[in-house]
Amino acid sequence: MARPTIADIGPAPSLSDPATFPARADATLGKLGQLVAEINEATRWLEQDFAGELANGTALAPAIRAKADTDTGLYFPALDQLAAAVAGVRRWLLSSAAFQIDVPITGTAVTQSATDTTAGRLLKVGDFGLGNKFTPSSIANLDATDNAGGWYRVESIASGNTAGTRPAGFTDIGAVMVVRYDSTRTTQIFYPMGQQGSAIRHYNGGWSAWEVLLQSGDKTQSATDTTAGRLLKVGDFGLGGTGSLPPPGNAAIEGIPTGYYTTDAVTTGTGELSPGNGLLWHLQRGTGTGNPGALQIWQRGSTADGFVSRLAQSGVWGKWQRLFKSDNILGTVSQSAGVPTGAIIERGSNGNGEYVRLADGTQICWHYALAVWGSSSALAYNWIMPAAFSVRPNIQLTPLHYLDGAAPSGGTWNGSPVVSAYSRTTAATSCNVYVSNPSNNWVSTDKVPLHFAAIGRWY
Repeated sequence: MARPTIADIGPAPSLSDPATFPARADATLGKLGQLVAEINEATRWLEQDFAGELANGTALAPAIRAKADTDTGLYFPALDQLAAAVAGVRRWLLSSAAFQIDVPITGTAVTQSATDTTAGRLLKVGDFGLGNKFTPSSIANLDATDNAGGWYRVESIASGNTAGTRPAGFTDIGAVMVVRYDSTRTTQIFYPMGQQGSAIRHYNGGWSAWEVLLQSGDKTQSATDTTAGRLLKVGDFGLGGTGSLPPPGNAAIEGIPTGYYTTDAVTTGTGELSPGNGLLWHLQRGTGTGNPGALQIWQRGSTADGFVSRLAQSGVWGKWQRLFKSDNILGTVSQSAGVPTGAIIERGSNGNGEYVRLADGTQICWHYALAVWGSSSALAYNWIMPAAFSVRPNIQLTPLHYLDGAAPSGGTWNGSPVVSAYSRTTAATSCNVYVSNPSNNWVSTDKVPLHFAAIGRWY
């Protein structure tokens, strides 16, 4: 719809001109209704038609522009977007999501220097050493407590342009990051440009000493890295880890680093024992030329008999020795050429009594039985020992009291006549036992309970 117009209502009446005042007043009043209608139409057009007819515009021809500068103004590039163009180029764009500015921001809204600390100002690339190739401002004195937070260049000692205390050994150019809380609390992190390493210190009423920070090369590079001075990681040499760690080369040999390792069916260097799944603790002393040079403790498999150890002396491994615990002290004793190879203590029993064998070769047997009538002069019993000795043992006999029959004359034993017991050992596995009395008058119903004991060696 065309833009409405408001018609001229003629010359206005004036009291200074009485001659024309009545006619002009009448004419003006006559056109007053028309004037109100035209004003209402103009208002409607501005509120409805003008808003709907305003073009979106472009950067080259903004919708709202100066008559003499047609490529500078505001336009609407898309729904819910407003943009500004200057010289036909978009300079900013406002949408419901963001405000995009495409020209550098200058003036007091941005920092006025690379170390401007005015609150609320925007930083520029390069301010406080941020975002630029490393060309920050040089720091005059590392020990000053009023340096603003940011990155600074540290000049070499030789240049004399940076004063203050720097980390020991760092003499060349470098960089320092200043983290400043207030004038009493500051942290500095120092990075040398031509050297490895970095350092940190703090100010809280006074500067602390520089502390060198760890680098990736300061920790072990493998689970068996033996480089002196490096820090261990969890799992190195079997400490703190939960996975398997074979010894270097999967060889249980002298000279490997001290540590806790796992073995398997293809582990080499296990000597007279075949390899298998297990846990190996290796303690290395120097190069192995000491006495001992190395110690190994190996839990080979999951049985009690698989717990063994060995020593390397002057570069030569000894044989594996069985280690004893509560679950393998008792068992079957054994030996090879006089060297124990089984349990420490063996105990057993059968119809001939009970016995104990010790790993050192000692054996003790004992039994309880009745000596019965053999003749009027002696009661007898043939004892087959519950475990064989290697040679004839020493026999001890203890008669207790009589059972049945009349007691012979003479002294008494537990209220009965005195008797004597003796043995005639015929072999390492048995002996004949006799009980006599002074009167040689045993009868067939006489019996004497005896305790037998034999002490000797089983090898």
